[in-house]
Amino acid sequence: MRQAKRVNYLDEHLNCLFYNGNPEIGFRHLTLQKGKTWCELSAKNNYFFFLLEGALIVDFNECVGYEVGKGEMIYLPRSADFKIFAKESADLIILSYGIPVQLCDKLSLSQLGAFITDFKYEFKSLDIRVPLDTFLKLLVKYLDSGMSCQHMHELKQKELFLILRAYYSKEEKVNFFYHSIAASLTFKDKVMGVYLEARTVQELADKCGYGLKTFQRLFYSCFSEVPSKWLMKQKAQHVKARLLDRDIPIKVILDEFGFSTYANFCNYCKRYVGDTPRNIRESVTLGFRK
Repeated sequence: MRQAKRVNYLDEHLNCLFYNGNPEIGFRHLTLQKGKTWCELSAKNNYFFFLLEGALIVDFNECVGYEVGKGEMIYLPRSADFKIFAKESADLIILSYGIPVQLCDKLSLSQLGAFITDFKYEFKSLDIRVPLDTFLKLLVKYLDSGMSCQHMHELKQKELFLILRAYYSKEEKVNFFYHSIAASLTFKDKVMGVYLEARTVQELADKCGYGLKTFQRLFYSCFSEVPSKWLMKQKAQHVKARLLDRDIPIKVILDEFGFSTYANFCNYCKRYVGDTPRNIRESVTLGFRK
């Protein structure tokens, strides 16, 4: 039986704007009883399964009946055909996500693409080795205590990829992430991976490796919206999210988004976010949000 100290002020945590109320995204700690099948599948998400106890039988595409044991992990990419069956009661941590959190280029899956050439893929698990085992033990304590902050999920996803980068070989990672590496250079994934670094459509096109006209055509085909309007919406959403975090000084937000004066930032917020920066920030009081 799991016994974990609950987080302090749990009600405040549950009512926070950044509480992760979507169980299909982020980390989960659960038990899959013997004989049960896990079927919360989504074509939009990628999945990590970390098996802490028990045994699983996995059907993945053409690979049928693959057994995963205690202390092993598997990765299942989006849009794959798979089924998870508990051969024995299984204690699991599951991570599901759409686009991986942005890390430096050295940690990007796309950087492993050069190793795919002439690579013979075989679906198989990886062992949960030091320090990944310690990472998972601490994560269990967080999850079982009720902590589900979006920031925590993002930080832990980043930490996971740092561990994979440092303690697993390139050959292991290429085989493990084979399907996602092959698909990681799709247009939408490219855009979602770099758009926060771009302030103009031209910069975004350059970062994605396209000429401006080709980029605009592909973008509209993929997102059903012109890139300038989409970028504006994304920027406004991120500005608002930063303003709602009262721990971040407004001056830091000005610098982060390239505003030279508070007056310019104020005019921007009134036009695109709906109110002045101070009013937006003050709208988050005692869990109240406009």
